[in-house]
Amino acid sequence: MIQINKIIASLLFILILNNLFGQIGNWHTYKLDSVVSIDLPGEVFEFDTVEKDMVMNQIFSVVNNSNFIVQRTQMVKDHLKATSNELPYNIESLYKHYNDYSDELKDLMPYPFHRVDTIKNGEYLGFYLSFVDSVGQSTLDVQYFILNNYLYSFMYKNTEDFHIGERLCFFNSISITSSNNTQYLGKSTSIIAKWAAKLTFVFLFIIAAIAIIRLLK
Repeated sequence: MIQINKIIASLLFILILNNLFGQIGNWHTYKLDSVVSIDLPGEVFEFDTVEKDMVMNQIFSVVNNSNFIVQRTQMVKDHLKATSNELPYNIESLYKHYNDYSDELKDLMPYPFHRVDTIKNGEYLGFYLSFVDSVGQSTLDVQYFILNNYLYSFMYKNTEDFHIGERLCFFNSISITSSNNTQYLGKSTSIIAKWAAKLTFVFLFIIAAIAIIRLLK
């Protein structure tokens, strides 16, 4: 965590500078990996780190008061994913993973929770969360999908002037390749193993959420 905190601190400095001098310009398409691509405005920064041999990748831009963040978090080590009980194995366990993550975000985000809903991107199921400020104005929207061995999170934040047009441009540009992906890599296990998997899963998401929150402050 100490190394991550140092990296995030340096990123916050970049975000502050970009927030001061950025202007909305042309949007360009960026590939996070071979599965996901998305459009982002202005200057785009990249941030990659490893925590307990788990890889986390981010691309983000900050233009005026608008924050655009895309994050990919590895869920289990690659050599364990074929037998892992920490990954969804059917629609019920996928919902369970999503609900666990949304609960953690609600607890950790510094904004009042507004609503949660299911979303679809092609054939893939995801979750959508909305947060507001103290007077009920939109502040932060989050979409996330579990694909293969990764959690993909997409966040738009503007605490001063939430732009519906920017939000739509950002989320509508999310492109997921339609081949060779699955949301059900996991294996069904015993009750005890499921609880152990849940604790590991929640711990992983807390790390990811804390990194996101510090970027958003």
